[in-house]
Parts: sequence; C-alpha cells; structure tokens
Amino acid sequence: MKASFYIFLNIFNIFILIYCFETEHDYQISCEEASSPVFKRLCYQLQRLHNRRENNQRPDTPPPKCDTSNAHDCAKPGTPIWEEIVGVDQAKLPDQTTLENSEILQECQDFKCLCNSFYLAECFKSSRNANQKFDCMRKQFDVNYPNSQSCILPNGKVLKKAYRKEYRMLSDEERTRFHNALNRIKQNKIYDHFHALHYHYSYGGGAHSGPAFVVWHREFIKRFEIALREVDPEVSLPYWDSTMDSILPEPKDSILWTADFLGSVNAGGNLTSGPFKDWITLEGNKNINRVLGMVGNSLIQEINVTTIINNRDMNYVFGDEFTPNSTCSIRWNRRVGDGMLVEKTLESVHAGVHIYVGGFTGDMGEFQTAVGDPVFFLLHSFIDHIWELWRQAQQSPSERETSFRQPDQNCHLSDHFIDSNMRPFKYQTEYIKNRDGLSNKYTDEFYEYAPRPTCRQNLCGSKYLFCDHGNIPNHCVSKIKVGGNCSGFYDDDSPCYNGWCRNNQDNKPCDKCKSGTCVAGRNPSTIDQSQGLSQSERNKEAGLTQESSQIVSELRRRRPTIAQTPPNTNNRQLSGNNINEARQTPLRGSNMGDSMPGTTSNVNVKFVDFFI
Repeated sequence: MKASFYIFLNIFNIFILIYCFETEHDYQISCEEASSPVFKRLCYQLQRLHNRRENNQRPDTPPPKCDTSNAHDCAKPGTPIWEEIVGVDQAKLPDQTTLENSEILQECQDFKCLCNSFYLAECFKSSRNANQKFDCMRKQFDVNYPNSQSCILPNGKVLKKAYRKEYRMLSDEERTRFHNALNRIKQNKIYDHFHALHYHYSYGGGAHSGPAFVVWHREFIKRFEIALREVDPEVSLPYWDSTMDSILPEPKDSILWTADFLGSVNAGGNLTSGPFKDWITLEGNKNINRVLGMVGNSLIQEINVTTIINNRDMNYVFGDEFTPNSTCSIRWNRRVGDGMLVEKTLESVHAGVHIYVGGFTGDMGEFQTAVGDPVFFLLHSFIDHIWELWRQAQQSPSERETSFRQPDQNCHLSDHFIDSNMRPFKYQTEYIKNRDGLSNKYTDEFYEYAPRPTCRQNLCGSKYLFCDHGNIPNHCVSKIKVGGNCSGFYDDDSPCYNGWCRNNQDNKPCDKCKSGTCVAGRNPSTIDQSQGLSQSERNKEAGLTQESSQIVSELRRRRPTIAQTPPNTNNRQLSGNNINEARQTPLRGSNMGDSMPGTTSNVNVKFVDFFI
C-alpha cells in the first residue's frame, strides 16, 4: 500500500514537472516565431539572460581582469568585484596622471558637480605641490556657472556641455582627438572597467530586456563620455547614424570601415587597421573581431526611425524583449506587418546593428563582449538620440520626467520598474533610480545632439557623405571606399570617396547603373578638356546661380525617372527637416511591410523588413 502511494506520488510529481515545464515554455514567446535569423538569435540571447537573472546567476565564463602594469598582459584570472567596477580605483591604475577624483566625476548628476570636479582635477594636474593645489582649489569658489552651461577651468579653458555630432560630421582634428581619448582610457584600463561593468549587468539589473534599457544605457554612456572628457574636456561622444550606411548596396563598403575611421578587418574578422587595431579585449583576445553583414543588412533604416518617433505609444520605446508570459497586458508576440510587435521596439532595432557588426561570433554580436568594440558607444549614442527625438516630439517637458511603463511582473522583471535601483550606478553612495534616467538634466546640462545630416543645396556638410538623389526625399549617405559597390547611384552625386563610380559593363561613369564599382582617381568625363573645369565649375563660368545649376542638374537626373512615374504618384521633394513629412516612398534597399498601427503621421508610413 505504501509502495503504491509512493509510485502515485512520483507519477504526480513528474506530471507537475512536465506541466510546469510546458507552461513555462507556453508563457515564453517562442523564438521560432521570429521573422528572421537575427531576431531568433536575439530572442535566444535575451531569454537566456532573463532566466539567469531570475535565478540570480552570474555569467558562465567571466572575462579575465587586466590588473597589471603591462598593458599587453590581460589574460589574468578573476573578474572585478561587482561593486568596485562602478568607479575607478586610481591607486590600482598604472597611469598616475589619470584624474584622482575620477569616480566622483563620473557619478555627477548635474553640471555644477561636473564643473567642480573638472576644476579640482585641473588643480591636481597643474600643481606641483600641496600649496599650489590649495591655492588653486581656493580660487574655485570664484568660478562662475552661467546658466549651468559652462565654467572656466584653472587653465582658462571653458568647460561646456558636450555636443554630440554624427561621427562623419566631425572634422579630421575632432575625430583624431576622439580616437586619442579612446586610446588613452584604454591604456589606463578605465575602458576595461566600463567593459566589465556592462559584462556583469547584462546579466543582472535593467540593462536589457525591458523598459529600463534606454535609461540604463543613457546613464552608462553619459559616464563613459565623462571619462573621455577627463582626458580631453573638448571631446564629445559622437553618434553613428547607420541609416546612412543601410542605403548602400553593400553597407560594409562604407568609408566607416576604413583605417581613418573604425578600421578594417582581415579574412578572419580581426581588426588590422585603424585607431583600435592593437586593442587587447577584456577576454584576452589580441584583436577586436567583427563579422560585418554575416546575416544580411540588419542596420537601422530611416523608416525605423520615423516609425518610432511618430508613434505616441511608449511601448515602442519602453518595450520588452521576447520574455513576457501570456498574462502580460501587452501581447508582444502578436503579428504586426512583417514581424512580431516585440521586433519593432527601439531595443530590438538597436540589436540588429549589434548583430550586423558582430555576427554570431564577433565581439558586437554578444552583449557580454560588445563593449570591447568602440562601435558600441557610437551605436548607443544614436539610440539615445532617437529616444530624445521621440521625447521632444511626443512629450511635454514634465511628461518626459514622469511617463514610463507601468510596473508589471508578467511583462518584465522588477529591475525595470520606474522606482527600482538602476544598478550598479550610484551617486554619493546611494543607487540612483530608473526614474532618474528620465531627467531632462541629461540634455539640459550634460550634452546635446547635433541635428542628423540632411541634404542641403545638394550637400551633406561632410566630405565623407554624399546626397543621394535616387530617392524622394533625398537622403545623406556614407561615401563608399575604393573597390566598393556603387550600383544604383549617380556618379555626379560623388558617391565614392577619392574615386568615381564606374559602370562594370562599359567602364563609363554610372548614370544610376545596375552594376558599378568605385575606382580611384577623378572621373575623366566631368572635366572640360579645354578649361579643366568640372560641370559645376562650368555652370558657374556660364553665369548660372547655384540654385539654377541645381535645377539643371536635377532635371537632367530626373528626366528618366519622371517619365516612368505613374500620374497619381506625388513626387514633391521634402525638406528632410520635419520627421512628420516622411514619405511612404522607400529608400534604396527597403522592403515595405504592412502599415504600423498607432502611427500619428498623416501619411501611410510603413515598417521595413530590414533583415535578409
């Protein structure tokens, strides 16, 4: 009788285990329902992180800690203690010229704190003895803070809030200073501390898979930017507008992936040129690894930006990622056009760029290793920019600091609630809250964004960008490196950097040819043999104004396109400044999906399937 009872009990327990197992998987969004290999990869990653976080587990294989004075000896066992990686213990760093109050500086939550910290840092750096330091610090009380916008440092320089430009809009000098600052904090191990921080808290806290994603990374890159400015106060963290690369027939042919910018890789994906080619990663690898475009073009496209900014529903910004169960108030796995609702959020759109750069094996492809590649910070600066554009377009100043997703344990873990601690970030020994990440102080006092590049008078404001007239509205595009694919572009738009677009069929300049390649040199057909002048120079000699010259060029380009356009198509050119003017005409390389629900634009904006 007793044996029968135990047999029954065991069978009952097995039944309960099977039921719970199946119920858990029923509650989870099935990764097999994802619309592309990229989203399947993302789904599995985030569900794994979600499960580890629920069980309070640490990563399987922690990265080694670089704790020696030898910058090239990083393969040491152990990891930074969780609470120690928030700031930087200067006593343990080999470069003693680094600021002595670095941790306080990075924790600043307003501009006055930043000014005080930078002022004191300059006192420590410029003073030879204690008396000079004291005298310098005493003068600090006379420092003026005009409207929290700038302060005067002991060296006479004015400290202002950072001005974040698109990476290719930096001058050559600005870009070099940015690269130098990155290399400096890599050498003194501050960069590796940020890497270790993100490594640990990609498993715990609100860094991923929920509404706190945007506020957590806003604070993270703000502190990183301050670390850069410790080296050079005039440096700001640029953003990478990847919409200008997604338009290219082969985005990996962008000038971005050359030695002057982010560097190029060899056949194995190892970085072999550029300012970061000698970096040893936190894991001890001798090179940063990238696998560009392994799963197709998963970069952000203009329609993604437009749809998010125009949508009043905050769920597209403060979304969840593939983990909510079936009792969540929002059905994240419902189909929306070409994919699931969860695939349309800002976090999902950003993840596509991670996988474009890192593939399934490179550093950017995994959350734990992603910070090892500086591309990470340029991407997240752009994501933060998109979020701020949404805030400006859809919220009042007061709403920006209070509106957030309602707490729902069935949709996301408690780390993502508005009043939860934003671990591991502290200010004066206390954790800041997710609510603090909504503050207007970030863009009022710490930094602001330069406008995204737009076509103005047929130019984009940078020698590294060109204005593509092949679509309406016109769009700025990254220049293409020599040897790259320039198919579909007009050669007189100058899509090639230090070269011209040659038709592969007849070796002549492309007039929107089907197959073209960038070759070095100057296009011979644009030079007047008698005067040695380009077309634009000949127009000027003929007395044409710049506006008239543009009209002539535009008519010449448009004649075949206009002749083929159906009568009912509205081809008016847009200014490119008002995001609400976004047309349903797709940009090059886009595949249009079904209409996006909840869009407030007065045109039928459609969402793009940007994955292959």
